[in-house]
Amino acid sequence: MDSLNIFDDKPLKAPPPPPAHRRKAPRPLWQILLASGLIPGAGHLLLGKVREGVAIFLATAFSQVLATLGLAMGWAAFSWVAFRAGGALYLYAVGDSALLLYEITDGRRQLYPEPPRRVAFWNLIGYGAGYAMLGERTWAIAAGSLAALFHLGLSFLWTKAVVGGEILLLASAVHAWWLAQAQMRRRNPMPQNSTPLWLRRSLLVTAALTLLMILANQWVALAWRDALHLRRENAVSVAPFYDNPDYELHLEMASPGWAFLTPTGNELFHATHLTENAVLSLRVDPRTPWNWSDPIWMNEVLKKAQEEGWSLEVDSSAPANLGTLPGWSISARGSFKGQERTLKVVTAVRGLQHITLWYQWAPLPDTFAGDEVDQILAGLQLH
Repeated sequence: MDSLNIFDDKPLKAPPPPPAHRRKAPRPLWQILLASGLIPGAGHLLLGKVREGVAIFLATAFSQVLATLGLAMGWAAFSWVAFRAGGALYLYAVGDSALLLYEITDGRRQLYPEPPRRVAFWNLIGYGAGYAMLGERTWAIAAGSLAALFHLGLSFLWTKAVVGGEILLLASAVHAWWLAQAQMRRRNPMPQNSTPLWLRRSLLVTAALTLLMILANQWVALAWRDALHLRRENAVSVAPFYDNPDYELHLEMASPGWAFLTPTGNELFHATHLTENAVLSLRVDPRTPWNWSDPIWMNEVLKKAQEEGWSLEVDSSAPANLGTLPGWSISARGSFKGQERTLKVVTAVRGLQHITLWYQWAPLPDTFAGDEVDQILAGLQLH
């Protein structure tokens, strides 16, 4: 074993210091924006925020699956919430990844346990998830439950409740941002903002577009609920006229003898002729991406009729008008429950609704029914 000679006056040689850890330079902005635009959350993954990037991707994909499922099942409020969350998540993934890139270089991201803008955003779309990130579970449960009640509960009874839920979420986002600001890690002055001015402006535009998209989704949700739930409380029916101010509908029956019955299901009105064995009904159905055009919807109407027991043979099919709305018409012959019937169906589109006039009568030697339906169509005012 070597011993240390304390009388040796030679200087001791200190061991060389370990090489400094070199941090990998962040990727350029265009790569971050491109990755986030193609796959939401990929930009955060490239910047080392693995958990956040994976959470953004999974939440975006899951929200779109739920939105499509809700649309197919006719759950308007549920579908709207999911579409709203998915679209806002996509815009957030692009904008926040750009901000994160510059915050890594100037040290701003070290000031807060959770960035204020992040907790505010997750409150806006996650029903109190931002509060949970700050450890404020009481606020998260209270605000999230109340907003969900407005969006998914009350909206089935009162469509404008979705606006109240949106206002509540916006207020919770502002409150969560204020709470996050109060949790600053140190009192050092804020580092100089290194984000380019052009990017700050574009992020403001992105935030404005996000709010506009939310407002547009609200309008779609309200219109969708109106398409699913008919309002008949103000309807007035006096034969041979029918007026419904809620649907801007005025129908003049061409001949006396019509009796209005209580509509059921998706019917706006239902009438039968006392002597001519004829039935007339106006139906309103939601318009979805799978039955967007009149001919496609007409095929669905015939398919449903066959499932109900109709046996039909189409005589003619051509464009036609339903009141003031351009649409599609078919004439058919067949039987229903053992009775020979002649059928004419005219359908048209109004916004998110399919409006279908269904006219059926027994074969007659005269031309009463054929002339009657033409006169009804001529006297139908539907805007």
